[in-house]
Amino acid sequence: MDFALDETQQMIRDSVRSFVSGQVREPAMKWNEGHGDANAALKELGGLGLLGILAPENAGGAGLDVATLILSLIELATGDAGLAAMVAHHNGPALGHLLDADFSDKKLLSRFASGDALLCRATDEGQAHLDSATVETTATQQPDGGWQVSGSKRLVPLGTLASHAIVSAKTLGGADIHLLVDLSAPGVSRQASASLVGLSTCDLADLTLSEVQVPAAMTVGSSSRAVALGRLTTAAIALGVTRAALAAGVTYTLERKQFGKPIARFQPMQWQTADSATELEAAELLTYRAAWQLSTGDARDFAVEKAAVFAMEAAQRVADRALQMHGGYGYTEDFPVERHFRDAATLRLLTDGPDLQRVVIAKGLAQAV
Repeated sequence: MDFALDETQQMIRDSVRSFVSGQVREPAMKWNEGHGDANAALKELGGLGLLGILAPENAGGAGLDVATLILSLIELATGDAGLAAMVAHHNGPALGHLLDADFSDKKLLSRFASGDALLCRATDEGQAHLDSATVETTATQQPDGGWQVSGSKRLVPLGTLASHAIVSAKTLGGADIHLLVDLSAPGVSRQASASLVGLSTCDLADLTLSEVQVPAAMTVGSSSRAVALGRLTTAAIALGVTRAALAAGVTYTLERKQFGKPIARFQPMQWQTADSATELEAAELLTYRAAWQLSTGDARDFAVEKAAVFAMEAAQRVADRALQMHGGYGYTEDFPVERHFRDAATLRLLTDGPDLQRVVIAKGLAQAV
């Protein structure tokens, strides 16, 4: 494995970093205070080609690889994790699902890949925490070959902004099915989800589908790659939050003085900084390895799940240390570290959290013995 970035990856990374520095980092403070939203920035990212990173150029996308997507999300998340979560969901589990399933409607696919329209993937129904396979949404086949869908989905990223959703359902025979649902169709209602502790700028909605008619052509094949992309992109967002929290902590300890010198020179601060830097690099290596495997189609050893577990939990530990470095100021809204702390805690919602990933890893290892 060679983790050196090629010329295109460096260019994309630097472009996103510049965008975050100029148009995300400072406004994000106000976005998270409820004085605005990140939707305008999301549209601009579409114009930059960052809403179709994995889609081939002949489908209106950028034709880039998973590693480039991960690098872009890390940079975005250092500025605002909620914005990064929306970009991640559209690119990864949503659009990635259509691409992996070789969706036939190329015109619609091009709209998603170019960023002209947003796409979400609706799977969560609030069932048992470790039983993600439980689906109560039903799909009944109609005489014309189409489907009638009824059910509800909760905490769907891009649920109010997206034009379409990939909805998971069960047929009357108990088979799994995925359908691309037009969210403007009769029978669809969507309501903004309750406010979360973190990821405040991420558009989340609860969807209700009541006898919604879906044409047969909107049937989408299954995709294990979509699940892997969801987990890996969450790891990338966690890395961005970790980087931002570590930078905030180090900056503060260099500026804050006690007994005539910066508190960064005291050993307790140095140890916390060193531990956080080490955890960040370990999480980066796990995530880059998983991205490399997913790019080559050689996703083995549960590399994606391991990266997701470690990156999410490292983000919480590093954000907590950074908050402690700020002392009492860390608990105020005057510094961005409290937002990183909240975002790190809320990331667990995006892909069922580390607990489910541990179950997947453990079951896989047991079967391999």
